[in-house]
Amino acid sequence: MTDLQNDSSQELQRLTATLDGVERAMERIDQGTYGRCEECTNELAATVLEVDPTTMHCSQCALARNDA
Repeated sequence: MTDLQNDSSQELQRLTATLDGVERAMERIDQGTYGRCEECTNELAATVLEVDPTTMHCSQCALARNDA
């Protein structure tokens, strides 16, 4: 695989992951659960959602998931 093909493949994977995140966020909006952690249902900080509107977990739950 050439460097260009590798770069294109990585970019496609990144864009696909971004689109998946946006689609999940839209589903949460439709369900009325957007802005809440999927694990503990605590409200997500507005500053976190401003940085990444596709965030699904509060910082505590995200840390716990990474430790698992």
